[in-house]
Amino acid sequence: MSGVRILAPAKLNLGLAVLARRGDGYHEIDTIMAMIDLCDEIIVTQRPEPGIEITGMDDVPPEHNLIYRAAESWCTRTEVPLAHTFQVRKRIPSPGGLGGGSSDAAATFRALNALHGHPLTSEELQSLAAQLGADCPFFLGSPTARATGIGTELTPISSPHNAVAVIVPTVGIEAKTAKLYGSLQATDYGSTAEIDIVELSLQDDQWLAESALPNSFDRPVGNLMPEVKILQDSMLEHGIEASLTGAGPGQYALALSLDEALRVHKIIRDVVGANTFTCVASFLQSTPQPEFLP
Repeated sequence: MSGVRILAPAKLNLGLAVLARRGDGYHEIDTIMAMIDLCDEIIVTQRPEPGIEITGMDDVPPEHNLIYRAAESWCTRTEVPLAHTFQVRKRIPSPGGLGGGSSDAAATFRALNALHGHPLTSEELQSLAAQLGADCPFFLGSPTARATGIGTELTPISSPHNAVAVIVPTVGIEAKTAKLYGSLQATDYGSTAEIDIVELSLQDDQWLAESALPNSFDRPVGNLMPEVKILQDSMLEHGIEASLTGAGPGQYALALSLDEALRVHKIIRDVVGANTFTCVASFLQSTPQPEFLP
């Protein structure tokens, strides 16, 4: 077996409540994260010479590349020689609040572990993933989960069956996450009760309007990235209510069916123009598994 192919899915936050600032500087959150079938593709193969080669991500330096950091971390932990090639086909836009980098890192852990006979347990992989980012452990588990603590305490829940239209405007700020957390005011903080409502709806296989999917970053994002608020208002004028995912600027509009999502997507394309990333996606009912290549 010469290599492993794995898909690294994007995620959406179905509501996100920042609860409190902790003494260590991190924030307690409560959110539901759900994987969608918008995926990066990674093919991992061994190479005869030492080192890591990554193709398809020439614009990302190694020190900022989570695939590179995940491979280093996994090989150090297992003492497997650091000698691999990663062929990456990027489809998830970044930055967007879709978790693309964290998902790529988790996929790297899973692909290397499969390629070398599963030397690490699921718990050990989770521990490595938590060192790379709060979102990373989520992508190692169930396709939909409630995340609490700093986002690493995960409880699997039922996945939605809806389709979505995803919109990621080309806008960003330096040190986005730190600035957004630093901009939070007391009125931005949410509650576990808000996320309870979302979880109960999923358990009953029902769905909510986007107005019932609160995100503590709505106001800070609107202030620091006003283009996002302008875009949301423009879509609202056309009857489309979009929710923020993560700390943005990515957004999504829920639909009851794929046909409805396609209809919504067509309207969104007319509003945002061809230069803005948009797609139609469905929620995953299972987490993608590594596939061995001949």
